[in-house]
Amino acid sequence: MGHKGDEKFVLRDSFAKGFMAWVGFSYRRKTEIRIINKETQVYRNFYIKTVLNPFLRNDVPKLFPEGRKSMVFYQDSASRHTSKQTLQFLKKEKVNFIDRDECVPKSPDAAPMDFGILGILKRCLQKRNVNSVIGL
Repeated sequence: MGHKGDEKFVLRDSFAKGFMAWVGFSYRRKTEIRIINKETQVYRNFYIKTVLNPFLRNDVPKLFPEGRKSMVFYQDSASRHTSKQTLQFLKKEKVNFIDRDECVPKSPDAAPMDFGILGILKRCLQKRNVNSVIGL
């Protein structure tokens, strides 16, 4: 069934120990990496204050110098991403985003970041001994 060069997927029992990371991508470049301590409970208020607000203020002007109207924001269906408060914040900030009802959850066709780019990134990181933000 497998062919030489086929991608291999590894089932892991847990996420990496130590921290979580949030990063965004566009065709121009990536955003700053935002490191979140693994023990932190990432609720919607924390997500808006620590991730979305800095992303919109610091990263978006660099990624989209022509303005937010040219940007379409996509995130997975985690509850902090789809909460009423988060969606109201995005609307207030005039961010065009893909609504959770427009994507089929856990579908490789509907979530290319989750199943494509992030999968590649995770496999690359698994091959390295990353023990610092600079190493990441």
